[in-house]
Amino acid sequence: RILGTFMLPSVLLLAQVKAASITPTAPPLSVDPKIAALEKKSGLKFDDLFPRQPFFGRTASGHAWSPSDRYLTYVWNGYDERAYGDLWLFDKTTGKSVRLTSPELMARFDKTVPKAIEQKKKDDAELAEALKKNDLDWREWRLKKKEEDRDRKEPLPRYEGVSAAKWSESGDEFAFSFRGDLYRWKVGEPAPKRLTRTQDGESVVEWTKDGQGLVYQRGGAIYRTKFAQGFEEQLTPKLPDGVAYAGASLSPDGEKLLVNGFKNKPSARKIAYVSYRGRFPEAKTWDRNVSDDLFPDESFVYLYDLKTADPADPREDKPWEVWKWAGGKSWQEIAMSSRPWSADSKRIVFGTWNRDDKAFTLATADIEKREVKTFYKSSPKGEHTTPGMADPMFLPDGKIVALLDNSGYRHAWRLDPSAEGGAPEQLTTGNWEAYPLRVAKDGSRLWVTGGKDNPAIQQLH
Repeated sequence: RILGTFMLPSVLLLAQVKAASITPTAPPLSVDPKIAALEKKSGLKFDDLFPRQPFFGRTASGHAWSPSDRYLTYVWNGYDERAYGDLWLFDKTTGKSVRLTSPELMARFDKTVPKAIEQKKKDDAELAEALKKNDLDWREWRLKKKEEDRDRKEPLPRYEGVSAAKWSESGDEFAFSFRGDLYRWKVGEPAPKRLTRTQDGESVVEWTKDGQGLVYQRGGAIYRTKFAQGFEEQLTPKLPDGVAYAGASLSPDGEKLLVNGFKNKPSARKIAYVSYRGRFPEAKTWDRNVSDDLFPDESFVYLYDLKTADPADPREDKPWEVWKWAGGKSWQEIAMSSRPWSADSKRIVFGTWNRDDKAFTLATADIEKREVKTFYKSSPKGEHTTPGMADPMFLPDGKIVALLDNSGYRHAWRLDPSAEGGAPEQLTTGNWEAYPLRVAKDGSRLWVTGGKDNPAIQQLH
């Protein structure tokens, strides 16, 4: 009686849904006589409109020039090499690019790579056979592969590729990471030299100024090592209790460290709900804020002087708190470039943005005086994330270049931190938005990207 009254309609509905979701068995369009005749008349096939493989491969990324301006490294893979990238080297004198890393080369450093090579051969052979299938069989093969990937308990062995290169300032030598370990490679040598072999993932931050060591990140800390000494030093300070590390920037002279931190606090509200994902209902709670709640989290910027640190334990030296947002009613954020330092490493520049008051400021922090000075203020009228893209940085002459929307569009402006109000001077103009910029080492040139001719096209200016 219960089955007939309550369960039978559900069973029928389930059967109908299942029947509707069965893979269609109609013949593929490519073998339908009418479609085949139209294809022959037009000279087009289904694959011409909806190709099984993309026309283009992966875009090159991570471009970096050597200090001599002769070599360019970048990460790229060919059309047939999926899901990873290797390092390539372009020589400006010859106009040719050569491939540096490959699965076969890096197999000498990692025992899992040979398995990945064999798996790739198997995948390539299977794909080659699948490409011979008609439209319907190809679709069914794709669905089967998708289900196999979804249900697989352990991932298949894959070659993960390498990171972008970081060049040494003292010669034609660069460093990169592969599977969480660090390597260095001098141009002209047949293979890289391995520097670390750890379980923690490591990534290159930059070279030491003399080119005889590396600064790198491992977990939530920054380290420095000298090749000749083999001594590893942790640079990140011991932050106040509850403050988590969020990034760092080393000064050009290698003697100061700028550290970003944050402190997450529990939400002021909790909501209760019932989950029906399991066999039985389960009551749960979830943190949730509404627009009237105070912002609970906090953000910090600290300056750490590596020279004055206690040699016995450098982490015990307390850093200078350059900037802090203690949460509260009004949302604030900081706009800081990845290169915030002055050439002499004595000052940093950053912007702050109060969203509710629409107040944007640019300020410099004097390291020796431990003093923050605001030199520019404005009330941006544009979209609320624009001020965070100001990307302020020092020019070699001590002036500042930043992206501001004073003209109604975000453009590059030059400012003088020693002048009243910053004496802003617009460098780029037009009815288009400029995006984060780069400055030549001598300060003679400036590069930005933007859609000057078409909003959908990003051009280099």
